[in-house]
Amino acid sequence: MTEIAYGPLPEHRFDYHSPPPASSPAPPQPQLLVFVHGGAWRSEDKADHAPLARTLARLTGWPVAPVQHPAHAEDVLRALHFLTTWPAPGCAAPAQQLVLLGHSCSAHILTSILLDQASAPSLTPAPPLLAATRAVVLSEGIYDLDALLRSFPDYKAWFVAAAFGDRDAYPDANTAAHPLRPARRTEAIHAHLVDVAGADRVQKSWTRWTRATMSC
Repeated sequence: MTEIAYGPLPEHRFDYHSPPPASSPAPPQPQLLVFVHGGAWRSEDKADHAPLARTLARLTGWPVAPVQHPAHAEDVLRALHFLTTWPAPGCAAPAQQLVLLGHSCSAHILTSILLDQASAPSLTPAPPLLAATRAVVLSEGIYDLDALLRSFPDYKAWFVAAAFGDRDAYPDANTAAHPLRPARRTEAIHAHLVDVAGADRVQKSWTRWTRATMSC
């Protein structure tokens, strides 16, 4: 299934890739992989990743939902909230187990939602979303924009200023420095090739979060 609406705009769409029957044993609870594409907050389309989504569905036995996000973090949060209420085809209930996959700028998008960003209350996830999120996979993530620009100053003109404004610094957009949200245990996995130091700081925060929630 393609072009499923999660919001009022024509661009508010996601696709749904079911696993082949042989690779999909009946799960104890409805489950879903949500893929959030990268593109430097300016390019790419969910359809570009359809082959990857089909491969993930085949290898994991989980359905995969690539999400289009024209307004980025706000739209990703809108889509995730929708998916916690949407029964997939053949399912009597919405997904109760979510694994979120974010690549490049979408690693930043997911951490801006799942970690506590006091400067952006519109990115606060609802409790059912936090409860359903079992793992987050972050690939080649960007987390600390100021650290990124110290290493790659040309990136400011290329995409940072267009996405976050032409400013001297971006401390509010440093998701590696965001405090934790109270939530159930959630695992985080990184494949970091861009912002290595930022990824390490996010991983340490997630480790503290995991330890804290394991004791609840």
